[in-house]
Amino acid sequence: MKSSLGDRQRIQHIREAIDHIENFTDGIDFESYMNNFQLRLALVKLLEIVGEAAAALSEDLKQEFSEIE
Repeated sequence: MKSSLGDRQRIQHIREAIDHIENFTDGIDFESYMNNFQLRLALVKLLEIVGEAAAALSEDLKQEFSEIE
């Protein structure tokens, strides 16, 4: 089922997910990250949100900002 969200909402979802990623990883070293299964799962989910929202952006927006990969 195709969502009716617009580009503005999708970009907001991307920004919120990135904010969460930054908050969750602040002060975390690699060893702590590797030893925290819940954190790893949360980060995977947040990265999925970023990827899915980015993939669903309109073609018009993607063309307008084609320099962003």
